[in-house]
Amino acid sequence: MLDGDPELEELITCPEGILEHLEEYGVAIVRGVLSRTQCEDGLRSILQHQSKSDAEVNDTGIEGSWFSQRYPFRDDVLLPYDLPTVSENLTQILGMIASPLMELLGEEAMCTELAAHISQPGAAPNSFHRDHRWTQSRQVVSCFTALQDIPYDLGPTEVLLGTHKVPGSVENKEASSMKDRKYTQLRLRCGDVAIMDARLIHRGGARPEVLRDGLPMHRVLFYTSWRDWCCNAHNDDYTPSLLPEYVDRLPLKDSATWCVSGPMARRYPFRFQLFESLKGGASDGLGLHPFEVNEVQDSFEFDDVDIDDIPEDAEAMEEAARGIMAI
Repeated sequence: MLDGDPELEELITCPEGILEHLEEYGVAIVRGVLSRTQCEDGLRSILQHQSKSDAEVNDTGIEGSWFSQRYPFRDDVLLPYDLPTVSENLTQILGMIASPLMELLGEEAMCTELAAHISQPGAAPNSFHRDHRWTQSRQVVSCFTALQDIPYDLGPTEVLLGTHKVPGSVENKEASSMKDRKYTQLRLRCGDVAIMDARLIHRGGARPEVLRDGLPMHRVLFYTSWRDWCCNAHNDDYTPSLLPEYVDRLPLKDSATWCVSGPMARRYPFRFQLFESLKGGASDGLGLHPFEVNEVQDSFEFDDVDIDDIPEDAEAMEEAARGIMAI
């Protein structure tokens, strides 16, 4: 029940093939990243955390402390880095795919989601959607790790391959033809990781109300998302599942450090640092010191900048930089 779909088999690759698969399909699958024992331990830890978090919500009435989304029979539960097995499993996963992620998103890539998606029998399918609005260039990549085998009736993620290349919103561009498109179910094996371009149109699959013999009650996906931190992180429709105290503090290139010792000092994209330094001169905790600005001026070439990828609110930075270089 986990094999036999030629389209699914095409998505399976080694870490070195992730970039090519994301360019072609919008998603790639790497088999057996975690062992079954690691998955079982992770599954147990996450379900215990969900139960404790649910009890806390019932006591306080505040869902935002631990849940980013709650629907009937579906939860997205936020995970602390030091929850048992989380750091260990994440270290194992990134040991295999961190280099491809860095190649996809750049050296400033930042973790923007650390959570688990949990579904139960009776969960309706999600509507088809993108996790991030369509942009010309890739900005967000999500990594979903299956902590158990996910056959066709355990609500596998359903994807429309290649739609990361199709501009526009799902509602305006795709809804009328959605029923005519064939989706692919990501029927992952325990320990597999699916790496997905966040622009890819997809949905969570349905769970039948009657549980088939041998299936678990809860289907759990452990997931992280990573963002090109050079892109504007403000004023778009991206709403990550991340504990607020972790925002801007989990850089990909330093994951081996914060997985052990905790979130790092908050940092900002280099272009924001440059903008702040050009506005204020001396460092104010965000920007660069004056001598660092001089070094930037000596090496800065506007021909090297892809103006189309500069966010609108960074236009002032470009004007300021041009002005200071003209002095």
